[in-house]
Amino acid sequence: MRFLRFLVLLGLVALLHSVGARFVDWFPARVDLFLVFVVAWAAESNTLTGLAVGLTAGLAADALSGGPFGLNGFADTLVGYGVALAVANLAKLSTGGAAALYAVAAAVQRAVLVLLVVLLLPDPNLPSLESVLWTIGSTALLGALVFQARRRLAGSLQRWRKSREDRLRF
Repeated sequence: MRFLRFLVLLGLVALLHSVGARFVDWFPARVDLFLVFVVAWAAESNTLTGLAVGLTAGLAADALSGGPFGLNGFADTLVGYGVALAVANLAKLSTGGAAALYAVAAAVQRAVLVLLVVLLLPDPNLPSLESVLWTIGSTALLGALVFQARRRLAGSLQRWRKSREDRLRF
């Protein structure tokens, strides 16, 4: 069931990315929905799942970007593993901590992408500092919103289960 939820959410992220890229020309350069998805999923998973989620979402991002295939796959794999490892060693994450985690993940991902482009491509097309900062900021903001939404949904689900248990007791 978790795998099916992963595929559905990844498809939704790909759809939102495609719609955003179609109607807003700066969207792909400044908003990385795949990265938000990787960090959100890896934060709730172990390191192996973080690797797999990063690789899958990164390759999906590469397929939709039209750029060199595998760059986002590699960078998102590192980010997914790193986030899962970091969250496993943290006691509890606050909203500010989640925003910082997303911002650091975005900065690491962009740094890895720039490094790969410089090392592997003969004529590197580097992103502007402005687009990198926009990506880090938008990832932190969207990440904090996703974190809060997941926290509220989990609380509502827990209250619903508790009320259901209370009604079933005789």
